[in-house]
Amino acid sequence: MLSGNHKSSLAGGTTFLLLLVTGLLGFATSRVAMGQAVSKKNDGFVVQFDETVQLRASVGKVLISAFPGDVDIVRSNNERIRYVESITVKEDGEEDARAEAANISVIVYQTRGEIEFQSRGDIGENRRIKLWIPVDLELEISNSYGDVTVEGGNAPVEIATGTGDIIISDLEGYLDIWTGMGDVDVRNVSGPLTIESGAGDVEAVHIGAEIHILTGAGDIEISNIEGDVTATTGGGDIEGDRINGDVDSFTGGGNIEFVYVKGDLDLNTSGGTIEFEYIVGHVRATTSGGDIDVRQLRGSLTAETMAGDVYVYDMSGDVKVVSKVGDVFVRINPDRNVELEFIDIRAENGDIDLRIPSDLKADLRIDLGYYGELETDKFGGHLEWSEPRRDSAGARIRRAVGTLNKGGIRIELSTGTGDISIKDR
Repeated sequence: MLSGNHKSSLAGGTTFLLLLVTGLLGFATSRVAMGQAVSKKNDGFVVQFDETVQLRASVGKVLISAFPGDVDIVRSNNERIRYVESITVKEDGEEDARAEAANISVIVYQTRGEIEFQSRGDIGENRRIKLWIPVDLELEISNSYGDVTVEGGNAPVEIATGTGDIIISDLEGYLDIWTGMGDVDVRNVSGPLTIESGAGDVEAVHIGAEIHILTGAGDIEISNIEGDVTATTGGGDIEGDRINGDVDSFTGGGNIEFVYVKGDLDLNTSGGTIEFEYIVGHVRATTSGGDIDVRQLRGSLTAETMAGDVYVYDMSGDVKVVSKVGDVFVRINPDRNVELEFIDIRAENGDIDLRIPSDLKADLRIDLGYYGELETDKFGGHLEWSEPRRDSAGARIRRAVGTLNKGGIRIELSTGTGDISIKDR
């Protein structure tokens, strides 16, 4: 038989344990409102949970973990999180549908720094969750499949999904996205952007910092970027417009096009054309099988194509062009802010057409195939031809050395099987 003191001690311990368990349950869920609706759909039911969670003051991050379905995030000015989860289940009766959905709906855990919405199962024909969360909370989402939409916020966002499209808009903070398969659309993000996709198209518009984009197969479109750009696709086109920063892009089998860029460009495609226009910076363009088209370049150019023509209009910097099979057309328009030092053009199997100001001062060297022709127009100077010789492949070539307007910048032109023309632009 217990004494009074022992009874009092046991009662106090029981009360403490009850308070502890109650506190832990509140710590885990913190639900303050709950609703449920059921509707018939085909051979099953749609069960919808509508709940509100009061946030602890220390919470700074929202996690959505292993959710098998679509995720929608909308920012709000409340200190609570409202979430609506819809689950489609194939059951014969309404009560069975309620029970089945309740067994797999998300569990809410709240710790000192995070609140987590965790799925309990990958069951259901279709699942979807929509959350209204405060604007200043960080966000981390992972789902095995399904689309993800995030609108608004001024805190970092990280997203990882197995398959599904991702749409992000109006975010202040950095954004990190990984998807195994799906298209990505990002607009109005102030912080740095990183996107990795196994397969899918990527579009990024109005990004206020540097961006890094990698997709295994898909097109990349970017515009209004305030920072450096890295864009890589295993097989697709790359297009960029209005970029204030350096650009490094590669595609395994597509075209590349950039317009209005203030920065240096490094462009490389294994099998496509390269076009760029209105560039203030230095450009390196390489393609294994396509044309290179350059317009309005205020900087230097290094261009190389294995099989394609090269067209350069209104160039005001140093030029180095190599074409294995194809013609080369270059028009120089010197800018007073750019010092032109050399023009080096090699078309191994094609014609060279060089247009330069008639008063340009240059030291000239020309290597011309034995049957090729040289045409000049309105230039004051003298060329001296050396005796024909054979190049490394055994072909007979002729070399001419001389000056234009008493000498100046270095101009070297070389072709094995084509003609060379030097004319006033």
